[in-house]
Amino acid sequence: EEDDINLGVGDDYTQDIDDPPNEFFLLNQWEIAAARQSISKMYKVESDFDIIHLSKSEIQKATKLTTQQITEFMVSTSFPLCENISTRNVLEMSQDATLKRRLSTGCSAIDECLRGGFLPYGITEIVGESGAGKTQFAMQLALQVQLPIEEGGLGGKAFYISTEGGVPTQRLLQMAEGFKKKHPSMSKTSLMSGVYIEKVESIDLLYHLLENRLPEFLRKEHIRVVIIDSIAALFRHEYTHSESAQRAKVLWKHSNQLKLLSDGLGITVVVINQVADFFNNVSVAGSTMSGGRVIPALGLTWSNCVNTRVLLSKVKGSVSEVHPPLEEDDQEVTKKRKVTSVGLRRLHVVLASHLANGSCPYAVGVDGIIDVPSDT
Repeated sequence: EEDDINLGVGDDYTQDIDDPPNEFFLLNQWEIAAARQSISKMYKVESDFDIIHLSKSEIQKATKLTTQQITEFMVSTSFPLCENISTRNVLEMSQDATLKRRLSTGCSAIDECLRGGFLPYGITEIVGESGAGKTQFAMQLALQVQLPIEEGGLGGKAFYISTEGGVPTQRLLQMAEGFKKKHPSMSKTSLMSGVYIEKVESIDLLYHLLENRLPEFLRKEHIRVVIIDSIAALFRHEYTHSESAQRAKVLWKHSNQLKLLSDGLGITVVVINQVADFFNNVSVAGSTMSGGRVIPALGLTWSNCVNTRVLLSKVKGSVSEVHPPLEEDDQEVTKKRKVTSVGLRRLHVVLASHLANGSCPYAVGVDGIIDVPSDT
């Protein structure tokens, strides 16, 4: 006579891990919770996003689950992350005005090279040698974003994350003074109050900001551009050459979070990067600059994370800048007018699926990034 087997909710029943599964669900909610606890204890991770980026071998080490159980555990963990994903057809996307917008740089030659400016999605990297104007570029974008859409802005505010040196508030004040003269509808007070600055001194603090604090703040304050100046500073200081594998994993995690913010909220993300000396025959968008052959810092891993890369370089030559501009005919202004020589710079489009490779000249003047004569 066969025994009746009734496995209720309270029954203590576990399947032998060596037995082949007789149904799809191998783990119940308590076993999933126990696995999460073991992973958190071993690797000091809490969020679903961090857990799904662990390898199967790392999860197996912490939980002792079988390969099939790990697969189910990963599916269960990643499912909540997919709840907000929406699918749109091509017609809907073609009619989405936000995908056609560009953040103007305020320099007509650069805007022409970029077909209107920077995209409001993905990661845009500005890379260059010291003195090429990377931070000047970033601060100008922080002002430009506040313009109405019809004037080349995005009608929002800027969030500026500084990772090295002092926060450039005095230079930003100087640029805002010149900016309001070009755009009389903007006041110096409104421009400065439209730029939020956060100083971050470690990789962990940066990720905590990106994942926990920033999303709600971006929505609340109508932030339209996030700038990190610079990404290389933190990673160069905290990881040695022998820790490249760990650095690659952390880089990937940070870039993913930036893309989630950009794609989810329609925010332009601009990341400043430094350059490294070029020593071998394998180049990642290398370029010859004033100091010799260089490549962007952080290597191939980071290069695969960015969507658009523009490279700034110093070139021979200079142009004259008249300040205040000649358009201002006030007698007192005329007395203070000066002509100074500023060094030439050049922007190169290195990586962009929507742009052809190209370059254009520019200069860094008193009021920020400026155009140079077309015959330069």
